[in-house]
Amino acid sequence: MSYWDYPFLGHSLEIFLLVLASVAAAMLLVGGVWRAPEADALAAGVSLVLLGFVLYFPVAAAPDRLDDLGAGAWLALAGGGLAAAGASLRSAS
Repeated sequence: MSYWDYPFLGHSLEIFLLVLASVAAAMLLVGGVWRAPEADALAAGVSLVLLGFVLYFPVAAAPDRLDDLGAGAWLALAGGGLAAAGASLRSAS
């Protein structure tokens, strides 16, 4: 399984995930530079959506096929989790 070559979607899923990650990073940057709480809240929401999408393959593969997941799936899951946690904590403060 791969986010890049998911059946019937081609590369559109990976491009969508990259756009979500870019929007979350941009909103965190805007929130940090201009102290805009709305940007922080938007970054938290977008990164939580990103986390939901990257959770799909580990949850779909669990528990009997976790070894089928490559490093990319685990890195995406870790990155999505860190982005969601960081954006949520920044939005809450």
